[in-house]
Amino acid sequence: VPAVMSGIEPFVDACEIYKIALIHGTSGSSGTSELDIEWAAHASGTWASIFSTTPKVASTASTNTSWVTTLAAPTGVTTPVLSKTTFAIGDRLRCKVVSLQVGSPNEFMLRILFRPL
Repeated sequence: VPAVMSGIEPFVDACEIYKIALIHGTSGSSGTSELDIEWAAHASGTWASIFSTTPKVASTASTNTSWVTTLAAPTGVTTPVLSKTTFAIGDRLRCKVVSLQVGSPNEFMLRILFRPL
């Protein structure tokens, strides 16, 4: 069962996600770290991924790497592909960890860039 890593974040305006920025710090000794962002409509308990491909970073990725979804992915990185980009007032997002690298990985951040519609 994936762990919820942050609280649920509601949209206060109708918005669109237009880009995802990712930051990778130090790799672990093996494996892959993978995050998912799920969304639910206002007052709904049904959650679904906003990605058709989730962001992943393998332990083979370089230390202190950052990129955005409009750039080619560095070695060891799977750039996310958005399948859901528009949201209504009250729609909510949550972040889940799907998998983690083994050892002592440090810092895998995902920043969602959105704008009002």
